[in-house]
Amino acid sequence: MDTDLSQLATVNHHGFAFLLAYGLTWLLAAGVWRWRGQRAGAYAVLLQGVIALPIAFGLMALTAAGPRPQDSLLDELSTALAVSQVFALPILIYLILRRAHRQVPIVLAAVTIVHFSPYWWLYRTPLYMVLAGVLAIGLFVVCRLADRRADALAGAGPDAPAALRGGAGPSATPGDWAIPAFTGAVLVIGAIIALLL
Repeated sequence: MDTDLSQLATVNHHGFAFLLAYGLTWLLAAGVWRWRGQRAGAYAVLLQGVIALPIAFGLMALTAAGPRPQDSLLDELSTALAVSQVFALPILIYLILRRAHRQVPIVLAAVTIVHFSPYWWLYRTPLYMVLAGVLAIGLFVVCRLADRRADALAGAGPDAPAALRGGAGPSATPGDWAIPAFTGAVLVIGAIIALLL
């Protein structure tokens, strides 16, 4: 099993393709949030995985450094890990229906953090534990800064400049676009590190 895991890590560049694809789609969702408002941004966060998955498989096929190990148990484990995030979708849909748009990227990022835990073992690198830690601590800071910005803007009246009010339309929560932006940036940086390992 150790040989197969080492081969899998080498062939897949420690998960580079998935980190990059999902990082870029999180960043795309942040852009939608920033320029189209929180509702559109929450939908973009919810649907980003639909775009990322085929991109990740395509990148993996293009960058594979040899054949995958032929181990049915490893295939079952990989499938189980890949499917695990799908179970969060009903919760995310519920949050959108309740118009709790800000909670959508927070919940999906939390699911991603937990999702990373077994990958340190699968890809034989502590990179995924480090990424999970950076996401957990960084998202705490990003959310607190967004809260402070929202509190400061609560005192800004309708005559305040658009940049002060958030600049993304009346439905935007100022600063919340930074939640998917930070998540995407961490994943892209993780992809670069994974490729260099």
